Amino acid sequence: MFDTYELQDPWLKGEFEKATTEGEANGMRRLLRDLLASCAIEPNDDALASADAPQLRAWITDMFRGTRPEVLCQR
Repeated sequence: MFDTYELQDPWLKGEFEKATTEGEANGMRRLLRDLLASCAIEPNDDALASADAPQLRAWITDMFRGTRPEVLCQR
């Protein structure tokens, strides 16, 4: 039923999109913390908290390519 439903209210639609994007970013933050922990690296929580979804996605890609983003390492 909800697969085809489209929100009509512009404000509500914007809030839903913002919540969806933030939920996605939170999931990527958890993934990055797990990846760093598996490499015995203490994460830089400030960098993780301030990053948006595209930046987090780029860091995840770097981690899977074997490159450690230095900004994520605790200082």
